[in-house]
Amino acid sequence: MNIFFSITRKRNLKLTLFILLDFYLPLVIIKFILESNFFYFKRIFNIDQLIIFLIFWIFISFVRGRYILNSSEKITLKLIKDFKEIIIVSSTVLIGTFILKILSIQDSFTSKNILLIYSVLIPISLFNQFIFNILFENTKAKIINIFVLSDSKSIRYIKENLTQDKNYEYRFRKINCKQDIDFIPDQLILSFEEKLNEENKNIIEYMYLNRVEIYSTISWCEKFLKRIPYELFDINESINKVINQNEKSIQIRLKRIGDITLGFMILISSLPIIIISGIFIWLNDRGPIFYSQNREGLYGRNIKIVKLRTMKINAEEEGPQWSTKNDKRVTYIGRILRRTRIDELPQILSVIKGEMSLIGPRPERPEFNKEFNELIPNYYLRTYAKPGLSGWAQVNYPYGASLEDTKNKLSYDFYYIRNFSFWIDFLILFKTARIVFSGAGSIPK
Repeated sequence: MNIFFSITRKRNLKLTLFILLDFYLPLVIIKFILESNFFYFKRIFNIDQLIIFLIFWIFISFVRGRYILNSSEKITLKLIKDFKEIIIVSSTVLIGTFILKILSIQDSFTSKNILLIYSVLIPISLFNQFIFNILFENTKAKIINIFVLSDSKSIRYIKENLTQDKNYEYRFRKINCKQDIDFIPDQLILSFEEKLNEENKNIIEYMYLNRVEIYSTISWCEKFLKRIPYELFDINESINKVINQNEKSIQIRLKRIGDITLGFMILISSLPIIIISGIFIWLNDRGPIFYSQNREGLYGRNIKIVKLRTMKINAEEEGPQWSTKNDKRVTYIGRILRRTRIDELPQILSVIKGEMSLIGPRPERPEFNKEFNELIPNYYLRTYAKPGLSGWAQVNYPYGASLEDTKNKLSYDFYYIRNFSFWIDFLILFKTARIVFSGAGSIPK
């Protein structure tokens, strides 16, 4: 139990320090600005009111889980999530403040107050979050001890799909009873095909009381692998989460607005590039500039996508086939267009029409999908999201042209479909831009 108290003491110390910084740093800066009459800010409210505001901010932050510092996520994704949480906290506090103003409980708060507070509070909170992530959560060679109350098959699949992480070393250990527990781990993974027995319930209760992070096999893979190996995919756990992402969702509607807006911007700005590329394609072999293909879109409906032609005329006389490394069917101009992704630009028309999205699982050819549906369980579920020009699989996995590559990409597609949000789309756009400029992942392995 001494180990447990030591871990708990450290966690409580980090939590206390984080909250104190979130409270005192903005308080000191805002107090200094007011007392020094910087800009047009004067003593427009007293310190007691400011303290109440900051306490409300910290309370909402605590409820939202901003101060939980036990995640081993990549720093880029963590910072985007932190920013998202601070925006949510800011909006909640702002709404609460206006409600108090309407009720004449805190009518001294004005637009000047809010402007001053948020111009200090949001940057300071982001700074604190960043510093704490660097100091406590991204230390190299950090060991994460994981107890697994599950079948050996689940452990094997997790280990096989666990990519090397320079910042963390994951140590898995299977336990069967409470006597196997000789120290408090960081995490517990659960997976049961049958009902929980009394021994398992006692272990879960013990871990819960000792503040151990508890995950199902799928939720652990989602959080730490950022993918769901198809071998572990549970149709009963996932089907409702997938199907319920319909057009009534606000996020889906915002996504559609973003597709149309960004789609027109990209199409207009890239039109000269498409025209110049088309001229080079025609000069190369006097063949057609564009090439169309049938693909499966949302719910498996057939859609036709248009690309700049990168292969020789009649390249698929022998039927559909995957592109390979040093594919002789690809023209010299085509190699350049593929490396720079310029050949994909005409698909923006499909995005504007609504058949595709900027972000989503890549649409596959019906001939290949027929084979994949027979060989890979639940493969069809990837069509429950609108296909995209780029996706979570494309920014996390290299260009693949094999059944094994398809299985690995599917694990990323499952993750995206289950966890779709505006924020993950933003992250994919950011990563896609970085990949395009670097020219990485455009050639099959």
